Amino acid sequence: MTARRSTVFALALLVLAFVGAAQTPVTFLQPESFGSCTSLAAADFNGDGNLDLACAGTTITVWLGDGHGHFHQTPRTLAAANPWIVAGDFNGDGIPDLVVASTIVGGRNQLVLLPGRGDGAFGAPITIVDLPSSNFTALAAADLTRNGRLDLVVAVLPAGDDSGTVEALLGNGDGTFQTPVTTGASAANFTNIAVADFNGDGIPDVISVAIIQFTYTLQVTLGNGEGTFGPPIDTPIPSVPPTFAVADFTGNGLPGVALSGFGANDIYVLEGNGDGAFSPGPVTAGAASAILLAADLNGDGQPDLVMSGMGVALNQGGGVFAPAVWYQNQLGGGGLAGDFPGASHDRAVGWTR
Repeated sequence: MTARRSTVFALALLVLAFVGAAQTPVTFLQPESFGSCTSLAAADFNGDGNLDLACAGTTITVWLGDGHGHFHQTPRTLAAANPWIVAGDFNGDGIPDLVVASTIVGGRNQLVLLPGRGDGAFGAPITIVDLPSSNFTALAAADLTRNGRLDLVVAVLPAGDDSGTVEALLGNGDGTFQTPVTTGASAANFTNIAVADFNGDGIPDVISVAIIQFTYTLQVTLGNGEGTFGPPIDTPIPSVPPTFAVADFTGNGLPGVALSGFGANDIYVLEGNGDGAFSPGPVTAGAASAILLAADLNGDGQPDLVMSGMGVALNQGGGVFAPAVWYQNQLGGGGLAGDFPGASHDRAVGWTR
């Protein structure tokens, strides 16, 4: 199984209106479709104060938000196959850029920077890393060294293998990056990556999924603050190809993990111990599909879950979830949440399916 499924589905966006009361049901407006996407990123690409969307499929397309939950398309920016994308100001000019991990049309697996121009368009791609014999299976951006410069974390899978490495590239602040450094973690061929402070020292850490002795395992590598990491801390997890999201689901003040899997029906919550390890938490049976993201969707202060096919499971407290409500079918590949409309109590969730 690959990280993105074998089929590229259509992207849709739902605008969510909520009232800040506990367990308020969430309702959605009619979804908008933006074509075929396998990865999403959100930023204000044209500087008008509204969040925009970058949709990556066979091409990368930017859709500019109007502040009212609607979008219009800009010209396509780059032809690429099965890309991962992240948005951020990587060159220090105050304008959001895109980093793309992909098989660039022409046959080479590359990590490239698309420098933002500030009007929703981008400059010519700048190669960061060229890996002709490996594939990228996940991508994240964070300031790993706390120097104000965005860095990258990528999962790299050698061609023909089922397990690879998780690597960090420190940003120089001008759109260039230092040589990749392994975090010490392994990467399964479907992994997603998240960055959070799992041990409370104020330094970002990295979490991913590996296969260790035929067992699916969460691996946390604790950041040392200068771009290196400690040895992986392993937590075995249920034997399904897992998807996960990171948040404080139980209210103990520490980042935890919610897990589900492709074809699985249960939500497993792992409570953070504050040292990079986890303890078993609640299991909500029969409520899940693949987890896309965590966000507080009903304004009660607790992170809820969005799953493939636009299933929403509300956190009832302590990491116990209500049965999911499905707004589409149970398919999907990725998603994001943000304050796309201008109204203070509107949210939007986008996903690929």
